Amino acid sequence: MSNPLAFPHISRLVDLPPDLAREAFDVTARDLAQGHDGTAWTIAVPSGRLDLGGNGIFSGSPGGSWPYRQVTGRLRAPWMRKGLVVQLELLPWSDTHTELGLGLPGAPRLLGRRHDRAYLRVGGEVLEALRSAMNDRLATLVTTRWARGTEEEFAAPLR
Repeated sequence: MSNPLAFPHISRLVDLPPDLAREAFDVTARDLAQGHDGTAWTIAVPSGRLDLGGNGIFSGSPGGSWPYRQVTGRLRAPWMRKGLVVQLELLPWSDTHTELGLGLPGAPRLLGRRHDRAYLRVGGEVLEALRSAMNDRLATLVTTRWARGTEEEFAAPLR
């Protein structure tokens, strides 16, 4: 009998090109950050949460299929004591799209039915919530920048 989680990776396509997706990911991480150091952040969904540490920004920009952002955290359903160690990634997809991925470091491994279901459910909801938050924050950022540009344009003296 095969296990659908033999290589457990959940992903969602993001309708943002790489540069905008990186910026949206960074703004979202900053907005969700807790504490004075700004490195711990949580994505809460109805079925559980993902607790993350760090902003996932790499020094340098590796090319190819290397992730643009990578953060390790714990995925938790309400009944879990420790949660599952997972890795959240923002990955290249194309010139116009990126991918949010969630995986289990050290995979493949079998988790057990209850943990499998929790991983798929909570993980899927977390990726949907993050994708939505990234789009919302980016829309706000673009609107704000546009409004500032418009104000500056109207405030500039005519020549």
